[in-house]
Amino acid sequence: MFYILIFLIIILLSFNIFIFALEKKLKELEYKTRNLFKQRTNLIPAIYEVSQAFLVKQEEIFKEILILRKEEFFWNESNLNFSKIIEIESKIHHELNFIFKVCNKHPKLLKNWKFIYLREVLIEKSSSLSEKIELYKTISKKYNFLLFIDKIILIGFFIPSKSVSEI
Repeated sequence: MFYILIFLIIILLSFNIFIFALEKKLKELEYKTRNLFKQRTNLIPAIYEVSQAFLVKQEEIFKEILILRKEEFFWNESNLNFSKIIEIESKIHHELNFIFKVCNKHPKLLKNWKFIYLREVLIEKSSSLSEKIELYKTISKKYNFLLFIDKIILIGFFIPSKSVSEI
């Protein structure tokens, strides 16, 4: 009987250590994702400068993305809600797509090596971001499920853990 009790305690502690490791992995992934968002957003002024000589109504084209960039800066600096940052960044992504659609209509801009380089870097950052976000989604679902199981087992009430908002 004593060995069974020891075995159960070891399993429950291992389970909670695994949950703690997942929580740490999620925080690390969130940090890396925020940095990638920041790197991608920091490319916007460069795109603005490169396209300046080619676009006629540049202020109107970049108006919305500059507003979103200020909002993103506020939410990143306050280190608050990650889901709010994802929401803002998806709007920025939509605006970047719009800007590149406008820029792709100018043949001289498409031949500019600075623009081509910025476009490739931006595509690379966006691709890396989508991979990180998908990984975050799967890990957060598993984490929240394991926290639910932990609460059912009742050990979760003694070792508090906070659930993560799923994207």
